[in-house]
Amino acid sequence: SRTHRTAGRTGGVAYGRRSGAARMRPRGTSADGRDPVGSEPGHPGEARDEDAHVGLLRSEPVASLKRGRWVKLICGASFEDAVSVRALATVYALAGVDCIDCAADQAVVQAVREGIAAAEQVAVQWGCLVPDPWIMVSVNDGNDPHFRKAVVEPDAECPPDCSRPCEAACPAAAFRFTETRAGANAQVIEERCYGCGRCIPVCPYGLLEEEWYRRSSTQVADLLRDVDAIEIHTREGHLNDFRQLWQELAPALRNLKLVAVSAPRLGTNTAEELAKYHACMVPPTQGALLWQLDGRPMSGDIGKGATQAVVRLAAEVVARRGGLPGYLQLAGGTNLHTHAAVKEAGLLHKESGKQPLIHGVAFGGVARKLLSNILRELEEISTAAPAHIEEHPYILKRALAIAEGLVAPWKE
Repeated sequence: SRTHRTAGRTGGVAYGRRSGAARMRPRGTSADGRDPVGSEPGHPGEARDEDAHVGLLRSEPVASLKRGRWVKLICGASFEDAVSVRALATVYALAGVDCIDCAADQAVVQAVREGIAAAEQVAVQWGCLVPDPWIMVSVNDGNDPHFRKAVVEPDAECPPDCSRPCEAACPAAAFRFTETRAGANAQVIEERCYGCGRCIPVCPYGLLEEEWYRRSSTQVADLLRDVDAIEIHTREGHLNDFRQLWQELAPALRNLKLVAVSAPRLGTNTAEELAKYHACMVPPTQGALLWQLDGRPMSGDIGKGATQAVVRLAAEVVARRGGLPGYLQLAGGTNLHTHAAVKEAGLLHKESGKQPLIHGVAFGGVARKLLSNILRELEEISTAAPAHIEEHPYILKRALAIAEGLVAPWKE
């Protein structure tokens, strides 16, 4: 059987968690997508050919993990621009991502759902296999750079001679200025700011600050009823905070298909530290477990050198992981050069019959940056209501060609 729903449906698409059509799944998996023989590496399940979709190899998300072909789109843990998130979800779902990671906000999750539903409709029109990526939300166990916003000091005014370096530094176009007699009032568009922090040090007048936040466990638990996966961001020194958050969310984690833990380099032996986090997972998750290795948090850089940190971190964890269960996925500094760098480091190779060393990759800042001009173009042609990318086939195909260039190397 095919690994994705075939494009044979008629009528409208319901913008719910799943459309009304039954989801096609591989033999040997349960109705919720889990592999009954085990969700961790070492349980290969049933090997099957993958389907072609818009020129790419496609598979169920869990099959992608097992084969080292997992690709995740990171919309941004603090990026809450629902219009842009919807467009990103549409394009990257068609490009073949296995998972779309977004802010733990109901409106943002709904935007992802609508984007996936739009991709389904496009696939039906094009006669392609219908994409069905998992939806993931990101949360934090304490102060974390992914969970902050830039704020302007109250009543602050930019002098008339200010060159506005904050606006130039911002990759999310999150600044708005209102001209005044004394200069200009600056405003941070909160839903667009995803906390990269680049604006704060460049303000010549020190008018910008960072504001950290954490969503309540109750709010997150309610949201987990309608998504497939969660990612918990942690940092060095947060072990007790992680343990507490796990206990608070444990009942809501049971039915998820995937639980991911995102961490940068931890101490001198990241694999050893991750094992400590794994020991805190009581009760354990029933779904798959994934470790996101965040080489250069909040990078978004497109240069070849930007990806070296995450490749080095991955090599160290692979060499020292021992009995650490779970899949390994790269993030932080990942870009168009990452696949070649991972291959050069020997991390794509595997012995016959054994699991991949690295199971996948996540793209965040670079995925958004590559489509930033197209998102601006959509914004410019919007009138009373936001323009939806699927309503403009020429724009959609241009965006898809760009997105496929990022995704394709990991799927081939």
